[in-house]
Amino acid sequence: MKVFAALARSLSEDHDVSTVFGLLGAGTMMVVDELVNRHGARCVRMVREDGAVLGALGYQHSTGRLGVAAIGAGPALTNAFTALVEAARNHSPLLVIADDRFEMPGNVQGIDQAAVVAPTGAAYVEVRSVATAVDDLGRAVRIALVEQRPVVLDLPTSIAMSDFDGSPSQATNDDARTPSAARTDVDAAATLIERATKPLLLAGWGAFLADARGDLDVLAERLGAPVATTMKAKSFFSGSPASIGTFGGFSSDQAKAVIRDSDLIIAFGAGLNVWTADHGYLLEDKAIIQVDRERANIGAIFPQTLGIVGDVRDVAGALHAELDRRESSSREAWSGATPSGADTAEPAPYATSRAAGTVDLHEFTMKLEQAKPRGANVVTDGGRYVIAPMQHLTVESPRHWLAPIGGFGSIGLALGAAMGVAVGRPDAPTVLVVGDGAFMMSHYELHTAVRNSLDLIVVVMNDRSYSSEYHFYLASESEDSELATALTTFDWPDFGDMARSLGFDAVTVTSIGDFAAVSSAIEERTRPLLVDVHLDPLALVGFHDRSEQR
Repeated sequence: MKVFAALARSLSEDHDVSTVFGLLGAGTMMVVDELVNRHGARCVRMVREDGAVLGALGYQHSTGRLGVAAIGAGPALTNAFTALVEAARNHSPLLVIADDRFEMPGNVQGIDQAAVVAPTGAAYVEVRSVATAVDDLGRAVRIALVEQRPVVLDLPTSIAMSDFDGSPSQATNDDARTPSAARTDVDAAATLIERATKPLLLAGWGAFLADARGDLDVLAERLGAPVATTMKAKSFFSGSPASIGTFGGFSSDQAKAVIRDSDLIIAFGAGLNVWTADHGYLLEDKAIIQVDRERANIGAIFPQTLGIVGDVRDVAGALHAELDRRESSSREAWSGATPSGADTAEPAPYATSRAAGTVDLHEFTMKLEQAKPRGANVVTDGGRYVIAPMQHLTVESPRHWLAPIGGFGSIGLALGAAMGVAVGRPDAPTVLVVGDGAFMMSHYELHTAVRNSLDLIVVVMNDRSYSSEYHFYLASESEDSELATALTTFDWPDFGDMARSLGFDAVTVTSIGDFAAVSSAIEERTRPLLVDVHLDPLALVGFHDRSEQR
């Protein structure tokens, strides 16, 4: 048996890997060939290496399983750099198997791969020898799962092709242990809760992973507290009458009013990043209790009144028990939470004037919410348009919602991630909403959806510009609109024609009356669909508008 065969066997039998996203190199090709043909796994072939990593990210997010990508050496790894940063900052447990030919004299693809990986935040594990190969794989998987981050497994081609002696793996798959919350911290939190008159519960992705919905509902009801989620945990409180939707810069005006009126935020498994905190605005003049299983996450960006390290469910239960011990009375609800606990928001009254042949971003997106199939996954990229899908599109579970922009702030990553979501949840369509600039950065992966018969609906919000930069220029002191137009607007090709050439169906929207064709195309689709939505780059949408830049 060769090392590549031993690694494939271990991936399948020890680590339950059944899907790999790849643009393969010499060594990884042999591993994946063995995994597919001997162990029945599926390989989703991507067009670029960043797409492979992003596909693994989307798959992991939608399934909760380890995401696996396989790529080549040198430039293959550097192509994946931005995707690795996003995955690391997104706390995505991924295994990225990369060839390494650095030891080959004169090989133009040679580079210090450990040095490439280091600044991404991903872990780096080298397959050190033939004898340790399977154990090194096991160590990489454990790091990914325990530390919740991607791991690059560096596989020298010479080792992959060597004979393996058949030694069984000594790897273990021990679960990570979450420390119990300190009694003194729970006591201090209960005191803060008793002093507060308007507490609010905030749940993040950590609360979802801890399966803490029931515990937080009980605690919120006792405190008379409204509940909200981070954008990553969108829909976690779906159906709760106490829900005000999402907490952050894209919250509805009603939700922001409730948040600002609160005097205590109890954040469970929420990172409290700049987007959730609206750059600190939503956390001003109130006490903050932050509960997280990782000490490093507490107070990482904004200071908190009290940090509690522990499992979200355990802490919620301990708080409830401590309030019982103190005979603290239940309270009436203090906020005007939406009766339905809806996650959608009515748009603010933005300027409605726009160029002929374009539609209103918010109006179109609200119609898309009504037309998208029940149970659909939603993936969005970044840009000015993103306020609309984040405010108006709903999902049934946080695993059905993905926005791979919050870690590194890069656009152009969502198409690859959407492929992974579509593979992970094939029973429901995946709706990708992407800006025109991000689409042009990543459109080469469209054919991946066609090759793999994925149920994908791509909605391109097309204002023919990089409009965040466009509005930045318009807001600059020079106010040179000609310069702004010259530097940030583009005469793109017809996206519908591009999509059709790659095997998609396509619809172009230049007026809201065209939406009937969109609805029909969604309902009658038999292959991947692209919707090209024409927007006016000058129209105000409520995010990165030129007035905000002053």
